Amino acid sequence: QGQLETRLDGIIAEVAHAGDVIIFIKNFENILGSSAFHLDISGALVPYIEKGIVRIVATITPGAFKQYVEPMHELLSSLQTIKLEEPDEDKTKLMLFNNAWHIEKIKNIFISYRALLKAIKFADKYNKDLVLPGSAIRLLDDASTAISISGKKELEEEDIIAQVERKMSVSVGVPKEKEKELLLHMEEQMHKRVIGQDEAVLAVSEAMRRLRSGLSDQKKPISFLFLGPTGVGKTETAKALAEIYYGSEETMIRLDMSEYSSEDGVKRLLGAMPGEGSEKGELTDKVYDNPYCLILLDEFEKANYKIHDLFLQVFDDGRLTDNKGKTVSFANAIIIATSNAASEMIREEVKKSPNLDKSFKEKLFDFLQTKGIFKPELINRFDDTIVFKPLTPEEVTQVTKLLLESFSKMMKEKDITITFDEKIVLKIASEGFDQQFGARPLKHYIQDNVENLIAKKILSGEIKRGDKVALTVDEDSQLLIKIN
Repeated sequence: QGQLETRLDGIIAEVAHAGDVIIFIKNFENILGSSAFHLDISGALVPYIEKGIVRIVATITPGAFKQYVEPMHELLSSLQTIKLEEPDEDKTKLMLFNNAWHIEKIKNIFISYRALLKAIKFADKYNKDLVLPGSAIRLLDDASTAISISGKKELEEEDIIAQVERKMSVSVGVPKEKEKELLLHMEEQMHKRVIGQDEAVLAVSEAMRRLRSGLSDQKKPISFLFLGPTGVGKTETAKALAEIYYGSEETMIRLDMSEYSSEDGVKRLLGAMPGEGSEKGELTDKVYDNPYCLILLDEFEKANYKIHDLFLQVFDDGRLTDNKGKTVSFANAIIIATSNAASEMIREEVKKSPNLDKSFKEKLFDFLQTKGIFKPELINRFDDTIVFKPLTPEEVTQVTKLLLESFSKMMKEKDITITFDEKIVLKIASEGFDQQFGARPLKHYIQDNVENLIAKKILSGEIKRGDKVALTVDEDSQLLIKIN
């Protein structure tokens, strides 16, 4: 601290002797106690400013200003505060027109007009760590470096797209042939995991096609409200979508909204103020770190009404501001809220008619609103509200097959071949299915009656690597395991 103040005195003396000099201090917070050594020279600097010995222009971020400058009343009163807003795309365009030649000269390339426009558009949409024009300049610089290495002399629109795709690990340009095929046949891919629920699969697939074709609002997230009984495929549909569209289930942020039933839930999602709890937002921090994600809000009806209002803002503006004043964009996310509300009403209607028409949906929405489960404006903000119907006996059988195939695939990795016949499938479907909880008990049934038995046989040495195991039922309808 003493050495720093001595050096400051020397600099001030030199500046005063020189005359017309302005001291420019970048990252002002570094000398206000925010550095690793907690050095603070504000007290030594203020007298020089007040006496007019030096003139200073300093830059600092809004967050650091709030934390370090605002509490220092003496320093604050000595400085004139000017807030610089992020320029819009038109102003950024003018800035880059006047400054792009710097990059061209350093990289020895030519930047096309279309590449410059694409850099501004994509930087604003995909690079939320920086603001314009800095984010656009960074993108131009990175893309220019990439083409310089390859020996190319002109930076074009497709080079900007390629740079964003490298950084974000997602497709942002015109869909390539492989992706086009996936989007055109998305229903088939979804149905490999989701049994039945044709309306839901179709609605989700069409929404994804609109998104990648550039026909949906690019500043807001796509959102769905899934209504239906437990265990009919609501969560599985979300998982399938995350895997197919984003490449992995790991991109899914899953929040159990029953844990956010109190008003403190808002603080948990956005992060609490210092001293009031965890400063890390359970929603905002995750989305900021991974903007390309699927957000699953389980049992959304159990969330506090303030959280419903919070998501109203997300659906309207496409962004939230966290506890640190940082803006988090949800534009590249997909939001799916699930609810078991009105499950009995849906079951009764399906008994009358398997096809749920528009008039029933209107009754359903009226029920949700009059019971105070969801506000009308919240329901209307979702891009689509999809009703999931109870599974039919045939669909339960198909779900059972999927679960057994998944178990068989897992055992294949251990060099043990598992096969099963129709008898065992029908037995599990009949005994494991529960009308109230849907297909969920099937997993527990297979775990208790199949997996546990095979685990014991593996440990006892009856089943070894390379064995072929057939699952069936005997004459008394009991599970029978044949080992070859």
